[in-house]
Amino acid sequence: MDTKCMTSSAHRHKLALQPSLMTMETYVSQSRSWRVPIPFLDFLMDGKSPIERVLGKGSDRLPTRLQPEWEHFSLDEQIDRLLGIGAAEYEDGRAAMYICRCGDLDCFGIGARIEREAGTITWSDWAWKDGFKLTDPIEELGTFTFTLSEYEEVLAGAARLLAAVPSWAPPKQKML
Repeated sequence: MDTKCMTSSAHRHKLALQPSLMTMETYVSQSRSWRVPIPFLDFLMDGKSPIERVLGKGSDRLPTRLQPEWEHFSLDEQIDRLLGIGAAEYEDGRAAMYICRCGDLDCFGIGARIEREAGTITWSDWAWKDGFKLTDPIEELGTFTFTLSEYEEVLAGAARLLAAVPSWAPPKQKML
């Protein structure tokens, strides 16, 4: 078992948010597509992205819900979920930690339980989501416990970090 992810009363993980960009190909017509940039904030636990632990590095990884781009999306509501005070998106009580590039929660993604206790926030019980149900557990991620005051401070800076993501001009339309 990976002891680096195990929780003990002596060890608390450090959360940071890293500005990131992903691109999504949008089809303009049958012969043309456009790459649309979508900024998001990735989670870093002790300096490492949890999604990279599972999928490796690369541009095909899933984004978090800490992003400004989706219609009917509230960054404040997502932060409340991460603080353990908002309702989880999935029926089994897990929060959507990583989602499909399309932004649809009914698509594939990764969920985790977020528990708020006196002075701490814990992320645990990670699982893949396939369609409408959570399927396979993700053992590689384990449990992460954060000191609540430090965690709240990191999330308080999310809007500022998203605003600092540099604008990115998509490449010219390309012929398919």
